[in-house]
Amino acid sequence: MGNLIPALKVLTQMEIQLGTVNVALLDLERRKVSFEQGNAGTLDWARLREALQENDPNTIDVKALEHHEQNAQFFLSEVRKRLEANPDGALIVLSGPMAFPKGQDLRPIEAEPGTKVFYIRYFPPTPGSFGGIPGRGRGIGPPQPLTAGRGGAGFEDSLAATLKPLSPRRFDVSTPAGFRTALAAIMSELSQPK
Repeated sequence: MGNLIPALKVLTQMEIQLGTVNVALLDLERRKVSFEQGNAGTLDWARLREALQENDPNTIDVKALEHHEQNAQFFLSEVRKRLEANPDGALIVLSGPMAFPKGQDLRPIEAEPGTKVFYIRYFPPTPGSFGGIPGRGRGIGPPQPLTAGRGGAGFEDSLAATLKPLSPRRFDVSTPAGFRTALAAIMSELSQPK
């Protein structure tokens, strides 16, 4: 989360000519919306900090783990809700790669034609990888699509699979420069008429 919060701050400062930026922080393990703010140009940092502290990833109760097979469906239902609330808008998912446990209920997700969905998949720097993305050199250049096992370091990303029916524009980011490149591409696409 420490790597995603600065990116969230930048996203909330985007100036959208004919719209607003709304933010929702989803806790998939506990299947709840931890934080939500409409018109988040000025993010309520005190409330966000409270939500982050409440959702300590190092502690989770047994009740939350009990229905872990519903985590993916919770994510999809929240995506649907946001797309239905604003069919002419765009959805940006900002997350690291995430694997759902086997046996998840993955009912297909649908959206109106022309819906713009972006997935910024953030790879934090790890020992043995340059810039965070396995096999990505030094993280220089535009974000590139990845495949599992590329560079000898496999990863599974269930979020990408659940969003696939929406044909999201995906950006794999591991550096501030990579994030700026992704953000520039998103802003360019959002500024084009439908």
